[in-house]
Amino acid sequence: MARYIIGIHGLRNKPPADLLKKWWQFALKEGLEHIGHPHLRIPFDLIYWADELYPEPLDPDLSDPDDEQYMDEPYQWGVSAIQEDRSNQVNNLRRYIEKQLHGIFLKPNLSMNYENITDKIFRHFFKDLDKYFSKADTENETTRLRVQQRMLELLDRHAKDEVLLIAHSMGSIIAYDVMTRYPERCKHIQKFVTIGSPLGLPFILGKLAQGMPETERIGDKLRTPSVFKGQWLNYSDPEDMIAFDQQLSDDYVANELGVKVEDFPVFNDYLDGGERNTHKSYGYLRSDEMATLVHEFLSPQSGRFRGMIDKIWSTFSISFKNIWRKRK
Repeated sequence: MARYIIGIHGLRNKPPADLLKKWWQFALKEGLEHIGHPHLRIPFDLIYWADELYPEPLDPDLSDPDDEQYMDEPYQWGVSAIQEDRSNQVNNLRRYIEKQLHGIFLKPNLSMNYENITDKIFRHFFKDLDKYFSKADTENETTRLRVQQRMLELLDRHAKDEVLLIAHSMGSIIAYDVMTRYPERCKHIQKFVTIGSPLGLPFILGKLAQGMPETERIGDKLRTPSVFKGQWLNYSDPEDMIAFDQQLSDDYVANELGVKVEDFPVFNDYLDGGERNTHKSYGYLRSDEMATLVHEFLSPQSGRFRGMIDKIWSTFSISFKNIWRKRK
């Protein structure tokens, strides 16, 4: 059984699938170089779903910023921000606001207060999520199923592999949705890593809870997907506003196997136009925390491969020595 890393991207339109996959791999490789493992092979595949919502991908060759397919954020290797001290006061304020939002927008049973307001928020700020969750017509329902099918098809392709699943932004919502609704097809996911995830926002919790199987919730809490027996790690930069609620462990309780989400703050060092983009996938992917996790996940496989090579070389050496002795 091989070990494989699978990624799923987040909100908004993206460059073509092959290019985005290459850039995710570059970011993972850059992280491994930072921690001293530049030669580790990265078996990687990407769940690409942007074309379900956007007919044409972003074009890195366009120079007109007014063109809808213009891309102003190509991957940049080695351009990074310097980490600065974070204020505890900001984090404490964030925690206070989180609690107030939950109280305002969520009922104790996880149904939504002011659903018309939240739908307007989705339509204005999160158009992709609005299309994903909307029940306004059958087309949008089909969009959700088609996006989920993209993930299921790739997981099925790697059904015999041990999978590390990395889900960025809206991709973490899709991944959680699929893992709770199609558990039998997700059993081979060994580690689930959410980066820059909005899964703790009350609007998202309420939407996910609608139609959720009872096995996937306990009272007023959602839970780690019931089938999942691996490790769920949540990485977020304290200044990432999409991942405003960084403590997913407050919102998702352990499943019957005792698996619970673990929250970790990380520094997203990615720069766009000289400004730090705290939500950018590439910065999360090349962080030291991610690189260490990827190295630990892939190293056993590398170790087995090295062991096999050593065994073959040892057998060859012994045979060669015996033949040489006979000749003498």
